[in-house]
Parts: sequence; C-alpha cells; structure tokens
Amino acid sequence: MNEGLALTAASVLAVVGNLATHYPKIKSNRAPLRPRREQAMMLLALSLAASGFFLQPGIVGYLLGGVAVILAVMFLVATATSDLPKKKLNVSVGTIAPDFTATDATGRELRLSDLRRRLVLLKFYRGFWCPYCVAELEQLNRYAVEFEKV
Repeated sequence: MNEGLALTAASVLAVVGNLATHYPKIKSNRAPLRPRREQAMMLLALSLAASGFFLQPGIVGYLLGGVAVILAVMFLVATATSDLPKKKLNVSVGTIAPDFTATDATGRELRLSDLRRRLVLLKFYRGFWCPYCVAELEQLNRYAVEFEKV
C-alpha cells in the first residue's frame, strides 16, 4: 500500500469515526450547537485526504478520499451555518407565550390561551428530517407518564 492510499484511508476512518461518535450525541439530544472538536477532526480528515491526493493514491485512494471530502465538507457546512446562537430569544421559561391556534395530534383545534393557568410544554417540531427534533420527541415520550401526573 502506498502512502497516498494510506492517507486517504486514514481520512475516511477519521470521518466515519467522527460521525459515529457524534451521531449518538444527536440521538440523545446532547450535541452542542457548535461541535468544535468534531469540526477540528473533519478539518484534519480533509488535510489527510488532500495529502493523500498529492501523493497519487490510485483509483481506490481517490474514491476513499472523495468520500471523506464529501462527508467532511457536508458536516462542516451543516454545523457552521446554524444561526441559533446569534438569535435573540422571543420566548423563555416563565414568560407568557404569544397566543396561537394549532391542530393537535387528534385533529382538533387547540388554542394556547385555553390552557392558561396550567403547566404547558411546547415543543416546536421542525420535521422528521431533523435528528434533534426526533431525538427530543423520543426523549419526551419516555417521560409522558410523569408529565401527565403534574
């Protein structure tokens, strides 16, 4: 195995290992908004792939390095473009939320103001494609019985 192939293989291992350790954090809703350590690891993987490309790793090495580059760039773009930390909170714990009307899980219309003087937990669900939202819903579902007791 030449050095270029070894470097591109190492870049794939770094990317896959990084994603494998970060995904459980997403599933358990414990992933930071700015995962600096994981971003640094992806930059390292990009530099390994670039070094491997420079040493002409052969077709297998180019394929491995290409996979590493695509995955690392996607991760870096996804984690670097979030505006969440920069936004001012409009609603926080203990404040009165603006009134709205929505449809509940059974299809009935629900008005937030009808729940005044009761404890309310609002979860804004972006969609099934959002791993943070899905993980948080699974986590909240585990505590549904305790929530009903309150």
